[in-house]
Amino acid sequence: PVPQPPPRRPSPRRPSGAGVPAPATAAPLSRCLPFPVSVSLSLSVCLSLPLLLAPAPAAAAPPPTTPPPARLTVLRAPEASDCPDARALAAAVEVAMKRPALDPQSVDPSAPAYDIQIFRPEADYAAILQAGGLTRQISDPGPTCAGLAEALVITLAILLDSEAPSRPAPEPEPPATPLPDGNLSPRPVTPPVGSVQIRPAPAPAPPGLLATAPGSILPRPPAPAPPDKPWDLSLDLGAAQTLGLLTPFSWAFYAEASLRLPRVSFAAGALWLPSRTLDVPPGEVDVSLALATARACAAVAGRLDGPRLSACAQPMLGAFTGVGRGYNPDRQATVLWMGLGALLLGEGPIVGPLGWSARASVVAPLVTEELTIDRVEGPVGAQTLTVVSAFDPSPIGFLVGAGLRVSIP
Repeated sequence: PVPQPPPRRPSPRRPSGAGVPAPATAAPLSRCLPFPVSVSLSLSVCLSLPLLLAPAPAAAAPPPTTPPPARLTVLRAPEASDCPDARALAAAVEVAMKRPALDPQSVDPSAPAYDIQIFRPEADYAAILQAGGLTRQISDPGPTCAGLAEALVITLAILLDSEAPSRPAPEPEPPATPLPDGNLSPRPVTPPVGSVQIRPAPAPAPPGLLATAPGSILPRPPAPAPPDKPWDLSLDLGAAQTLGLLTPFSWAFYAEASLRLPRVSFAAGALWLPSRTLDVPPGEVDVSLALATARACAAVAGRLDGPRLSACAQPMLGAFTGVGRGYNPDRQATVLWMGLGALLLGEGPIVGPLGWSARASVVAPLVTEELTIDRVEGPVGAQTLTVVSAFDPSPIGFLVGAGLRVSIP
């Protein structure tokens, strides 16, 4: 018989469920190294390779920066007091932009500055906005400041949004460099792109000038002229010297109530020439003239609430009275008097409702009569009647006068 080889004794196997567990690094070690090495070397190489092959953690992006609120200054003319002030305008811009963007009380010298002046040229609302070395003018013809306020809010929101700094994209970071000992070199920390520039506070502007961007000073716009009043009711009282209306030189007094508009005026009043005595032998004759006047004027130069010159047409209608004294018998006569005058009228203010007026006119009598005295002369039975002219009206007269004018509120 052929001898059989002795059976191989199976090697004792350590149970895996109890006792000491099998090392978990056995399988990874056989996959990490294609050549047999010691356990301690294989563990070092396997731990180093995953670290070298693992992607570097991404650097955290810098948080977005919010620009500081800009300084806001609002100056309003007295006639534009219904427009929003700096606090109200800043609140309206914050609602429109959904973030605080303007601070009327800011003292940060690095914050942008916005200066606004609001005034009323004539009947409109206007604003001058100065920011960033530029000047913008906005106007609105509305009866209130609502339209201008809305335009200012929109303009400020656009300017603030366009000037807000955007967050730059992060630059790619260099890859980590392995060191000879198997560790990774620390990545260099890159500071965020962008810097804050600190500007010195602008010097205060001298009186009459408006400071804008640093290094530039613009003159303040002139104060708008007050608009003309729509109308004015006034009372005029004055005295005048006449030539040819009653006697060669006679004083006259006048009173008028006038309605004055920006370009025309209308008035009604009275003109009185006191009694003058004429010597007509054998007696005397007292003559006087009382007239009702009206005038319509067109303004030639000036404005309603300032000095103004007007050209007027002035019709007159009244009564001429003559009274004889020292005659036999004494008589009194009153006749119709009518005339038409061309008047040059100047007016102006003095203080408050008190003003002055001056006038010069040429008057042509249209209807008048000669005043005569019937004088009887000679002995009884042989008397003769003589007609003596006591007053012969002039074909033209002149008047120059001045007075005070009071505006009725």
